[in-house]
Amino acid sequence: MQQVAKETWVAFERRLERAQVPAPQRPDYHKWTRFYLDFCHKYGHPPRSPTSLGPFLNKLAAKNQSAEQRHQAAQAIRLLLGRPAKPSAGLPAQNAECPATPPPTPRGQRAPVTPRPVTPQPRPILPTQAAPPPPPANASLAGSPGPAPASTPVPGRGASWEKEYRDLEGTIKLRNYSRKTLAAYRLWVGKFQAFVHSRPTDQLGGDEVRGFLTELAVRYGVAAATQNQAFNALLFFYRHILHREFGQLDGVVRAKHHRYVPVVLSHAETEAILGELPPPYRLVGLLKKYKNAPKELIWQWFFPAPTLTFIPKLREQRRYHLHESHVQGAVKQAAARAGIPKRVSPHIFRHTFASHLLLADYDLQTIQKLLGHSDIKTTMIYLQTVPSLTLKEAKSPLDLDPSLVSSRGQPSV
Repeated sequence: MQQVAKETWVAFERRLERAQVPAPQRPDYHKWTRFYLDFCHKYGHPPRSPTSLGPFLNKLAAKNQSAEQRHQAAQAIRLLLGRPAKPSAGLPAQNAECPATPPPTPRGQRAPVTPRPVTPQPRPILPTQAAPPPPPANASLAGSPGPAPASTPVPGRGASWEKEYRDLEGTIKLRNYSRKTLAAYRLWVGKFQAFVHSRPTDQLGGDEVRGFLTELAVRYGVAAATQNQAFNALLFFYRHILHREFGQLDGVVRAKHHRYVPVVLSHAETEAILGELPPPYRLVGLLKKYKNAPKELIWQWFFPAPTLTFIPKLREQRRYHLHESHVQGAVKQAAARAGIPKRVSPHIFRHTFASHLLLADYDLQTIQKLLGHSDIKTTMIYLQTVPSLTLKEAKSPLDLDPSLVSSRGQPSV
């Protein structure tokens, strides 16, 4: 946590008073400002620049923060920077400092003119800091949200992309895309924004996209799937948000394809991890094979979240279902307690389930149906996880035992 002077918090508290922020919500406003200052210091964004708010909100979206939480964080940062916060639902639109309406005067008399106090434009109350350090050279773009693939934007340069971010969120929700798609697209648009130093979007074309994708492959060595995801995010951004095409991207250095082999567990390792999982996470791990469980109401409320979530827009506490990050943490800790030296996540149970079915001599079509794969090629990946137990001499179909062939059924035409 960055150290902030006491005078800064006193001034910030005064602004919360003037903005009529309810007292129960003020600790959350302080929390968002601390997160913002830490974000700027870690990733090299100038804290006094309004262009740093967009990447910060993008980071919150990538961390699966709700729209209400991001809205509250944006209000807190605007107050910190000396900008008026957007009124929330249920809050009076008029500021407490506005003068009251003068009482009516008798007919024929002029109302006395009261000099209106001149309120100086609020200035940012951020503490004076040295220039933030540049992002680390070995920062990864492929994993969790990190510094964007560009140098630190110069304070005062660039434009705000807040409207583009709002349009992106609205367009994706209108198409009923998943929240993970929204988080991924916001992440790549934020990295692209930092790459072009927050230039106005009407000045961007195909050259900037070509340079961004090339830098991902050359400088950061991302996987081909990661580069393709960035390409799809920018294609959606240009086509549906900026309403133009960036054209043919000739000359883009393509990332190398890496052979992917899923990590699987043995039967003993699976039992050891499940034995270390406390309730209700053990039952959640056993239900990983049910692909429709997250969409069904009975499973959603069978695993409630352990804590309540405050909804700023509604000003009330609500309980949601168990968040996936809780399950991920529980599985990782259980693997550590069981002494399993593998990269273990909840999804590893799905890989293990498919591999064990192959070892039990189930055919690929059956496994494809059980896993819900639309393409058999996806299921064929698990063939790499199962060693060949016997080496049989290849025979002509005419030399095979007819009774063995007929017992397997006729091939589909």
